[in-house]
Parts: sequence; structure tokens; C-alpha cells
Amino acid sequence: MFSTAATYAVGQLNVTYSGPRALTSNITDTIVYSFDDPNLLTWSVAGQNIGVFSGSDLYIEPANSVGGAGGTGYFAKGATLTLNTPASYFGLWWSAGDGSNTLNFYRSGNLVASFGTSILSSLSEEYNGNPNPGEFYQQNGGEKYAFVNFYGANGFTFDVIESIDGQYGYFESDNWTIRNPEYGSASYSATENQNILPGTYLGTLSTNPNSVTVNPSIQSAPQLAQAPAIPEASSISYAFIASLALAGAVYRRRKSKAV
Repeated sequence: MFSTAATYAVGQLNVTYSGPRALTSNITDTIVYSFDDPNLLTWSVAGQNIGVFSGSDLYIEPANSVGGAGGTGYFAKGATLTLNTPASYFGLWWSAGDGSNTLNFYRSGNLVASFGTSILSSLSEEYNGNPNPGEFYQQNGGEKYAFVNFYGANGFTFDVIESIDGQYGYFESDNWTIRNPEYGSASYSATENQNILPGTYLGTLSTNPNSVTVNPSIQSAPQLAQAPAIPEASSISYAFIASLALAGAVYRRRKSKAV
């Protein structure tokens, strides 16, 4: 389906992780897919088609010890998302991280970024085990559960996101989140600083799709211990949707709050 040759990308992709109980993104103007309708894999908002989920190993399962944000609803295994409009930001709740999981980003059929579960290895023991209250709390304590953020900068965009299961286990995830306006771009510069990213900064991928290095100019912003719940559909800002529909993208207005 895609080119197997890694292609050098324009710009950079910066990576952070949120607080140990965070299940959702902390930035605004995103849209979220929660997999809570296991029969609906076309992602649409207010009549606009955002993208389609697929994958030969794609499974949508009810919440259990290894997946399902909040301990309810459904989550995905081995999902691939093909976007109609390239995005600049992606976040997901990466649960039960297995050592052989891989997350790939593509642009126009070319691999532009690739990450393994090793990016979770520096997380503290606070991230071990299922954080959801209830029957699954602290189960599967040998694996990391974290909300991970990928911020495109200086023109870095992607149109396909692929989570790949590995020989040691499935790639479980939930709350796939995208945004098209680049974080800290001109229209957001008054409220967003591209060099101070929400979450704890992990590293930057640039030039080589498989090489992550630390950029000393980027800092971590204060982060929430737990992100808020995903807003109901009624909270969508329709004026904002109308303004972005002309560009072929639709976004949900979300506001973060400390818990």
C-alpha cells in the first residue's frame, strides 16, 4: 500500500507525553475519534469526511485491562488512518505498550516518521498499569499507558498514520486526535509557543524518519495530571467548523482544564 523506502521529510516532528492519567490531548481545536462505535470506521464530523480507518489486523474491542480510555467503550488494535486532508498534530492514548509495537507516519505514500514503543521507556513507574478506575485499575502493571503527542513543525505534515502490531503483542490505542493548524503557527502565535510544548518533551525527529534527537531549544510546558473527558458533540463550535470547511478540514473546539 505504501512505499517501503524511508523518505526524508520537510520540517520536524516533536514528541511529548502527557501526565500519568491523561487520556486525551491538552491542546485546543482538535478532533477526536474514540472508536466507540465498532461498526463505524469512517471518521466524519458535521458532514465532513475526515478519514477512514482500515488495516488487515484491525480489531475494535470493548474496554478491558489493556485498552479502552476511561475503562469504558471500545479501543483499537492495529489501526491505520487515511486522512483526506494532511494533519500537523496527532495524539493517541497508547495503552499496554508492547516492545514490538510501531507507529508510522506517511506523506503522499512515503514513510516520513517511525516510532517504536521504546519512546515510552523513559516514563516513570507512574505510567505502569491501567490507570482507569474500576475493575481494570492497575492491571497489566508491566506495560506503559500514556497519552503521546506528535507536533509537526516547520511544514511537517502527514496523511496516513499506521499502528503496527508486533510479534510480542497488539498495538492497543484509543482517542486518536488530529489537528491541521500547526501548533504555534501564525494564527495561534498569541496563545501557543512552538518551543514550549504541552507535556513532557521527549525528542525531535527530523531528516531521518527513524532518528530521534533532543532539541535543546524546546521545553516542556506544565502538564495536567489528568486530561478532561472528550466533549459531547453538542460542544462543537459550528462557527469554527464553517470557517475551516472551506479549507477541507473540520475541527472540534476543546478546552483543557486541570483536574
